[in-house]
Amino acid sequence: MATTSIEISPTAYAKILSHILKYQHYTVNGLLIGNQNGDPLLIQDVYPLFHTGHGLSPMLEIALIQLDTTFSSEQTIIGYYHAFENCKQQSPDVHCERIMDKISEHFKQAILLLVDNHALTKIKEEGSKLPFHIFSRQDSSLRLASKAQIFSNESCISSQEVIEKKLYESCVDFDDHLEDTRLDWSNSKITELIVSKFS
Repeated sequence: MATTSIEISPTAYAKILSHILKYQHYTVNGLLIGNQNGDPLLIQDVYPLFHTGHGLSPMLEIALIQLDTTFSSEQTIIGYYHAFENCKQQSPDVHCERIMDKISEHFKQAILLLVDNHALTKIKEEGSKLPFHIFSRQDSSLRLASKAQIFSNESCISSQEVIEKKLYESCVDFDDHLEDTRLDWSNSKITELIVSKFS
């Protein structure tokens, strides 16, 4: 991949962690939102997608259509995060491949953050080490981007906020939004709390 450094904002990290903790017995996934240009590639925000099914479906198409009208001209979907229910699963499956194919149609440098479930349990002890494996499309298949690095100076603080204040309890994904359209799957309340912490 051309971009070797990836930065994740405290807000984006808090939302990924919240989604995983709320539905910790399920496979969960979501979309990474960021700026199309620059190195490091900045993950500014995330939109949690599903916890009841993670393959390509009409529901994914609906989610993408809704988001098309949300972003500024400089923002786009730059990738996808995925956490398997099975802790031993450490490589992308066919569903990850298909969703990344869809995202790559619009952003060629799209990345997949595959959550390392083992590292996730040790996030407090391991400082700023983030529990992700980074994959990118190389030669028509998803491969581990061994030279890529992801960092966030505030990741530990963000983790503590999510856990201590139980922010994960209020996390809404697109599945939840489909059941009750009044629910905000942009999770603006989490954004406000994390932004206020670092402002």
